[in-house]
Amino acid sequence: MSYSLRQIVELTGLSEFTLRGWETRHQAFAPRRSATGRRRYSSQDLQRALLLRELTQKKHRIGSIAKLSAKKLSELFEENVSAAKAQDEKPDRIIISLFKRVSLQEWDELENELSAAMASDTPLAVMRAVVLPSLKELSNQVSNGFISVAQEHIFSALLKERLQVLREARSNIQNKIKILVAAPEGDMHELGILAAHVMAGLYGVRSLFVGPNTPKQELCETAHRYGATHVLLGSSISKSEGAKDDLYTYLHFLDRHLSPSVSIWLGGRLGGPVKVKLKHKTRNFMSLVDLELALQELPASN
Repeated sequence: MSYSLRQIVELTGLSEFTLRGWETRHQAFAPRRSATGRRRYSSQDLQRALLLRELTQKKHRIGSIAKLSAKKLSELFEENVSAAKAQDEKPDRIIISLFKRVSLQEWDELENELSAAMASDTPLAVMRAVVLPSLKELSNQVSNGFISVAQEHIFSALLKERLQVLREARSNIQNKIKILVAAPEGDMHELGILAAHVMAGLYGVRSLFVGPNTPKQELCETAHRYGATHVLLGSSISKSEGAKDDLYTYLHFLDRHLSPSVSIWLGGRLGGPVKVKLKHKTRNFMSLVDLELALQELPASN
């Protein structure tokens, strides 16, 4: 997969001036040239640009990092992430206890404890105190290799069951907003978008859960038939990791085929940070906390 300079600008949010400067003054990239002399950037160049963007935003000087290898840039990024995590508050006692059960594979005890935690307060309070911290800690545990794939799947399944129960407690519909919730084709991650679907219901917003692994054409058709005002897309894996399309291709298909009035909301590991210029109104969510703020801003009637 190769990208034009315009596509790199749209996907990273960096200006053309900045990218050209990084290339010419600091030799951060060495794009190949097309037959007509235009720059063509590789997927590795895109990843490099994203890493450089994040690191410069964290006060690293471009001159000192531009020529680092991809491996070194990734390691430096991870060091910054680890340092930021170390400054965060430690997980709540409930979350610590839940993941201790996961680590020890005490499944009956985990199921009982999770059920008690989910019934301990109002649905919205439980989303904030149990579900969101659990999703964050699950991601941390998986990325650091603290739990196995089987342990991740079991905990995810138990949490999904309880999210379905929370969904039944949704508020009365208060507006004409209709959100379609999905993940792109090949992306099988369901837990985050299911939590988003439940959160929308708790705020009295209509939402249709299409689910993971959704072909782009079918998403557009469903949005049209449902009369969606918003499409919430959770993207967590790249094309190289199993998605059928790269996110840029998927989004621009939506941009061409969705009704002009539809807003596109983006979340997930890839969707949250990506910056892409579309004809449709877009909004990015780095977490479900950001989504909750957006739901609070929706009009009570439309």
